[in-house]
Amino acid sequence: MLVQHPRVDMVSFTGSTETGQSLARKAAMIPLQLELGGKDAAIVLSDADLEATASDIVSGAFAYSGQRCTAVKRVLAVDASSAQGAVRMTEAAVAKGARLVLGGTREGNLVAPTLIDHVTPDMDIAWVEPFAPVLPIIRVRNAEEAVRLANRSEYGLQAAIFSRDVDVAMHVGLALDVGTVQINGTTALVFNMRPLDLETVR
Repeated sequence: MLVQHPRVDMVSFTGSTETGQSLARKAAMIPLQLELGGKDAAIVLSDADLEATASDIVSGAFAYSGQRCTAVKRVLAVDASSAQGAVRMTEAAVAKGARLVLGGTREGNLVAPTLIDHVTPDMDIAWVEPFAPVLPIIRVRNAEEAVRLANRSEYGLQAAIFSRDVDVAMHVGLALDVGTVQINGTTALVFNMRPLDLETVR
């Protein structure tokens, strides 16, 4: 009703892709701003400071219990169907050959922080946003493959690149189809963003 009311001049909506598409069809001629989820990629280049990178990725994946669209995707309180879906995606990935490093369990509506290694592009967990603290690792041969896989996602909110070479990181960042690229820092909400410290990438 709101998007079709003649006195509404603009609609801003955050939520699922399906609902956003429905609103877009109904909104007709009024401006519509949509934020429809994310599957933000963290690209770790071979020269990255692995200790700092791991710390930033863990923060980016599990801060806010994984319940933010800009997560790189601790215990999470979600509804039963969401919790069950996150665990099912994890189990399906393991059944296809991924390796469960941490978590993969739930107690009621609480999902444990979950890390899955050796995820491949044919697994749902590589593309579907679980909106839970579930972090897949997809191993790639080079930066070009990382960019190609990052850009295959239907989402394009943010990405993070980790490298000691700022020029390489900038080059990779320019090839990504996302709204914001963080260099040597995790994907973040606007109020958590920090300026690029060039000394950390030299």
